[in-house]
Amino acid sequence: MLQAEQILQQRYKLKQKLAQNSGRQTWLAEDISIQPAKTVIIKFLSFSEQFQWQDLKLFEREAEVLKQLSHPRIPKYIDYFNIEDSNTFFALVEEYIPGYSLKELIQTKHKFTEAEIQKIAIEILEILCYLHSLNPQVIHRDIKPSNLIIGEDKKVYLVDFGAVQDSLAVEGATFTVVGTYGYAPVEQFGGKTVPASDLYALGATLIHLATGKAPADLEQQNMRIQFQDKVSLSPNFIQWIEKLTEPDIQQRFSNATLALNSLKSGIVVNPSYSISKPHGSRIQLTKSQTKLEIDVPSNTNILIRIVVFALDILVILTILLVLLVEPISGLISLLVMGAAQLFLIRMIGGNYIKFDRDRFEIKWKIFGLTYRKQVGKTSEIHKVALKTTNSSVDDEAQKMVLIQTGVKKYGFAGVLIELTNIEKGWLVREINDWLKFPTITENKQTEQQDALQSLPPVIRNWVEKSIEAEIENINTASKPSKSKIKLNQSYEQLEIKLPPRGLRFSHLPLILICFIIFNTAAPIIFSDPENAILIFIFGFLFISIFLLPAFVKLDIKFDRNNFTIQRNLFGLTYAKKIEKTSTIHDVIKDESSIAVNEQNLPMVTIKCGVIEYSFGSFAPRLTPGEINWLVKEMKNWLGIKIK
Repeated sequence: MLQAEQILQQRYKLKQKLAQNSGRQTWLAEDISIQPAKTVIIKFLSFSEQFQWQDLKLFEREAEVLKQLSHPRIPKYIDYFNIEDSNTFFALVEEYIPGYSLKELIQTKHKFTEAEIQKIAIEILEILCYLHSLNPQVIHRDIKPSNLIIGEDKKVYLVDFGAVQDSLAVEGATFTVVGTYGYAPVEQFGGKTVPASDLYALGATLIHLATGKAPADLEQQNMRIQFQDKVSLSPNFIQWIEKLTEPDIQQRFSNATLALNSLKSGIVVNPSYSISKPHGSRIQLTKSQTKLEIDVPSNTNILIRIVVFALDILVILTILLVLLVEPISGLISLLVMGAAQLFLIRMIGGNYIKFDRDRFEIKWKIFGLTYRKQVGKTSEIHKVALKTTNSSVDDEAQKMVLIQTGVKKYGFAGVLIELTNIEKGWLVREINDWLKFPTITENKQTEQQDALQSLPPVIRNWVEKSIEAEIENINTASKPSKSKIKLNQSYEQLEIKLPPRGLRFSHLPLILICFIIFNTAAPIIFSDPENAILIFIFGFLFISIFLLPAFVKLDIKFDRNNFTIQRNLFGLTYAKKIEKTSTIHDVIKDESSIAVNEQNLPMVTIKCGVIEYSFGSFAPRLTPGEINWLVKEMKNWLGIKIK
């Protein structure tokens, strides 16, 4: 019978029982063989009625594995012995880690921020990188909040290696199910564990921290934990956790190193389940197990819509009156006005789409009034995809959402509804997800991913690793010679400073014009002071438009949370835009509306969902070489693949 103050092996004094269940006890003790006495943890396995030989096998394996490990955030092995008393005890002594478990922090209702959760994830992955790199690999198999300690140094420690596997399972051999329900992946209950099994447990643990609920208490869909609507995390981080907790082992990161690199870079290669609303979209989407509702409102201000609609009614009434007096002129005007209605509908119209498990309906509306409606059976849908239309906007072919039921097709969000192709692609993914369909798009990259999924798992894993390596090893672009742009980057941030271009020889004619204007205006100012203010305003506007842009300085700064674009004139900020870095999905070289010698000037465009931020075509103007360089550098830092 173990009790406080009892001394074992003439060395360990028991102080406090910490836990007890099914023949196991954990005690806080002191090693009195050294001075001052050192606090240790002693785990006991009792040779009692509940004893099973498999328990002893796992207990001895934990001792053997701990003896071989050497990592600053894993408790060190100290001793192993057994006690022959009225009851036999096997004892494992290990280093004591002072601190609090994540389970204890959850029980105190601590709200974990995204930064805290990411820090915890990175530190656990660093430990797993070490364990999975050993030969043979060490797989913990029981990562959960109670086995993760936040030490006094604020770092995360991984404890309790009682479920550890230090070699590959032999096919056909008997096995003992270990792990904790909700945190253990499905393959673990079949006796097969690989490094990706620990990654699933890590993902489930992070979900527990983010939601405050145990994974077993959350809903599941297709064996995936449904947590997205219960957290306030960035889309990239949600997508990363989704990949950790993929039920299909082939869809998870294959090892901790890949998962760690992906988290740090913000890139998730080939996500199989990632649906995030485009930043800046006004679409309202409500989804449940039984219903999916999509409301696509007009992008035009309500006041403008009312004015345009009123004018339209007035014009139609006028044409009808003309039709009574001059039938031919009125008929021609009516035909022209009919064509104009297409533009009007695009400007003030919207879509409403509703699915339930029996039927779906698509409505076209103006001011809440339905002017067209289509209805079909949900059970007959066999495909939802994007289809390219014959129209284009800014040289980009416009697409529409197409729903196919047998030989019948239903289309919406086409030319009559003002949506970006990004938003339409998102709607296709959402509808397919609700219908439990694979997403089909016309995007070449998606086709390549579909082809990748058809490969054997071993080859697919190798290709995915190659893609990830390619992304990590993008060659850094070289800075154009004579460029005065200053660029500083680290993992945490990227700073770009575009100095003012200053006055150049091309400004000389403008300066001469200013001199002539003021020289001519001077006699007028002195002879007629009343006109002085007008001349001053004219001169100020002239200088502002043609000369002041030469002194504009542009500062762009990215960090892992936000990016800022700031314009300064003589040290004073006159324009500043701030956006979340996680919303960026592409950086491109684009053409501006400013033309020189009948050629549009190039510029850098940062795409954030349906919102775009551009610079480089004016105040200050960049050369094509500088724009190419900046686009590559920004993509490199953001982890966007360079095409």
